[in-house]
Amino acid sequence: MTKLSEAFLRSAAYERRFLAKNHWDLSMVVWIPLATVLLIWWIFSQTQITDLPIGVIDQDNSAVANTTVRYLEASPTLTVRQLYYSPADAEAAILQRDIYAVVIIPEDFSRNILSNKPAPLTPTSKRPVRYALWHYSNGCPSSC
Repeated sequence: MTKLSEAFLRSAAYERRFLAKNHWDLSMVVWIPLATVLLIWWIFSQTQITDLPIGVIDQDNSAVANTTVRYLEASPTLTVRQLYYSPADAEAAILQRDIYAVVIIPEDFSRNILSNKPAPLTPTSKRPVRYALWHYSNGCPSSC
């Protein structure tokens, strides 16, 4: 063996004896880093968002709109927290962090679905609800 490898082995043996005598140092070197890695793994182990609370403004009040709300509720990623009847209530809930998004079902939703016309839903989260209503009423889908 070379002098470098002998020095390394002597140093490793010294550290092993030192850590065997000093339990706090052993925990700082082994157990606390291991616990930190496991804690971070546990925090980020769920890669998919589930049960995101949302609100719904149902302006159509039809059976098709009710079915749409049930489909939203059946999604594993969403939880319909409440049905709102005014944009101001929904906006207040977003600002209070009760919900993270609002899905707006427009008045002509069921008529458009039944006549095979496009019937977009308007999701909004960061924009005020008034802007989302104006956005849809001007005939522009929520993506533009």
